[in-house]
Amino acid sequence: LDERLKILKNINKDTFKSRREEVVNWVTAGAGRFLSNLPTDLHDVKEDIAYHLINITVAIQKVANKDCKKISTELTQVNDLSAELTEIITNNHRVYTQSGSSSGNIDYRWVLFVVIILLRMVSKGC
Repeated sequence: LDERLKILKNINKDTFKSRREEVVNWVTAGAGRFLSNLPTDLHDVKEDIAYHLINITVAIQKVANKDCKKISTELTQVNDLSAELTEIITNNHRVYTQSGSSSGNIDYRWVLFVVIILLRMVSKGC
């Protein structure tokens, strides 16, 4: 899991397509269940993975929308995350899966706001 976490930390919108094969396990069905079933002593690792997957979904939402939605769907199935991460996952998933507006554009500013709050929360905890 440590190696997977290192990979997730280094994925961004510019590298996602070329490195997709390295994160394909988080796109496929069952990834959320896998994380949920990790032993309790790996709870911190589960939270770290979820955190980095959230960051990936925000980064790729426009360049790889289908993968973004798939990862987000898997994240919604992860149990026993902090209330803050769960709320961010739920709110982001709602944005990623909502029907397009009349203009076809989604306002992602509030997603960025949520990510900034998440980063502040994590930096205070460290």
